[in-house]
Amino acid sequence: MNRVNVIQSIINRKKRVKYLEIGVDKGECFLLVRAKQKYAVDPHFNITLKSKVKWTFKNPCNMRAKYYEVGSDDYFAYKNHYGGYDVVFIDGLHTYQQVLADVFHALSCLKERGVVIVHDCNPPDEAAAHPADSYAHAGSLDIPAWKGV
Repeated sequence: MNRVNVIQSIINRKKRVKYLEIGVDKGECFLLVRAKQKYAVDPHFNITLKSKVKWTFKNPCNMRAKYYEVGSDDYFAYKNHYGGYDVVFIDGLHTYQQVLADVFHALSCLKERGVVIVHDCNPPDEAAAHPADSYAHAGSLDIPAWKGV
């Protein structure tokens, strides 16, 4: 079962879902998810116009989707989260500090019985689990077995 299936399975069990995705990038997940209200947050979207149009025809839920090209901290600080979210998917900046902040922010604006889903929680090896602020920082730490990805 992939992440889209997990998210969609949870959404399908709820009614009138308000969905938030942190870390959208090219929209590989966001554009496939079907929810009445969809919110995308990413400091730099890499979704092409062609992809948006294609996925609007394949998934009409994308017609009403809202896109916020800001970092998640700014989104949570300045956006009115009226009514809260039913499902929040966190796949943003992959640092311990930022993921923790995103989880706390998501919990603060989650509806009762809402769900937070976090991607990339099971590092493939010890090197990938080593704390670092960025890929560049990890590369500078001379971590044994670091592959740079």
